[in-house]
Amino acid sequence: MRKIEARGKTVDDAKTACARELGASPERIRFEVLQEPKGGLFGRPARVRGTLLEGSGDVAKSFVREFFQLVGMDPVVVSRMSEDRLLVSAEGNFDWFTGPKGEALDALQLLVNVICQRAQERGDIEAGSRLTLDLGGFRERRQTELEKRAHEVAEEVLVSRRPVKLEPMSPSDRRIIHMVLSSYPMLATRSEGDEPFRSVVVVPAGAEGGAVPGGADPKT
Repeated sequence: MRKIEARGKTVDDAKTACARELGASPERIRFEVLQEPKGGLFGRPARVRGTLLEGSGDVAKSFVREFFQLVGMDPVVVSRMSEDRLLVSAEGNFDWFTGPKGEALDALQLLVNVICQRAQERGDIEAGSRLTLDLGGFRERRQTELEKRAHEVAEEVLVSRRPVKLEPMSPSDRRIIHMVLSSYPMLATRSEGDEPFRSVVVVPAGAEGGAVPGGADPKT
């Protein structure tokens, strides 16, 4: 984290000078008053130290990069905002880590979110949105697979008029299935079971069982 000291006639003047030098808004700076101003013949200026706070994206990128450097990789890690979420992604071949359903990726994403949250609570970084972590484009490929699976199940239920229970999925995977099937007004979805064996059930609209017509189960 970048730190500088600045002086001013008042503490506010010193903070303003600090922010100008760091090129950031005061909200992104943690200030420490090192010296209160004193007037008179032997007066002295105010002196403050300003620490430029990193964002969640900076902390996440550093952690992910260092995590995989431990196994001999040196991935390029980038971050960007998408609506209300921070997306952090790394380029490279991570198939050995993510696996077919991405359980390890989800666990690493949870760990990175916890690290960022604790850093925010300590005041080490500025407050930010929860983040989604992707490795080697896994989530995009997984979403394509799940969307295809959802359309196949939709056709099956529409033809047979019988419920279909999908394999157990993570909350994020179930959310994709619910979202895709919400475009089918003749179908309804619900989730059944306990984690980590919770599954999406697709039924004809109006069937018994508490399904949600044309939408997702609030509990995903």
